[in-house]
Amino acid sequence: MKILNKIKTILDSISKALGAIGAVLVVALAFLILYNVISRYLFSSSFIYLQELEWHLFSIIFMLGLSYTLYSDAHVRVDIFYEKFSPFWQGMVNIIGVVLLLIPLSVVIIYTSIEPVMYAYEIKEGSPDPGGLPYRFIIKALIPLSFALLILSSLAFIIKQVENMVLHRQSKHSIEDKL
Repeated sequence: MKILNKIKTILDSISKALGAIGAVLVVALAFLILYNVISRYLFSSSFIYLQELEWHLFSIIFMLGLSYTLYSDAHVRVDIFYEKFSPFWQGMVNIIGVVLLLIPLSVVIIYTSIEPVMYAYEIKEGSPDPGGLPYRFIIKALIPLSFALLILSSLAFIIKQVENMVLHRQSKHSIEDKL
């Protein structure tokens, strides 16, 4: 169990770091949008590369946020049923969802994105717009990377769920023993 705790701690640290990076990028994105709005409406000037940079930052925030959202247990679920389950069964539902849905979907996304990412890298894909950003292939590389990180984060999530289930069972049995 010590090894699993160490693995969980390392993977959670990665997820927290990705969340911190995302938080900083949200602030940067807000300032970039503010700058673009001011320059467009007050000075009648607009830069294509800055507009594209907004989309690139949003993509990075979204992709890196996948792991952090799982770490925070903030992904969407149907709480109308879930909240009525005991902690043991909540953990079971979480594990089943991760094993049967999240990990397989992530593997499919990684598998299907590798070839387009490699092609984008080979041709050094950039913006089709004049004055746009030249390195679009870097953003595309985040697709398989972010879903690989999500799989790692899901392993830590599973370990956490098992710990919670075991603790719930132990506390339930210790209460029954006292009665």
